[in-house]
Amino acid sequence: MRELSEIGWLYGKVMDEGEDGGPVKKALKLAVREEMSEYYRWLAVI
Repeated sequence: MRELSEIGWLYGKVMDEGEDGGPVKKALKLAVREEMSEYYRWLAVI
């Protein structure tokens, strides 16, 4: 449970930041969005 809460905190921290940032930050946000989309797709299947 602790790991899930830490992941949620990290997700919120990364996604709540403004659009300012370099290419690495933008790539990280895109990768996180893609992973979360896939995760929710799998949840829908289950």
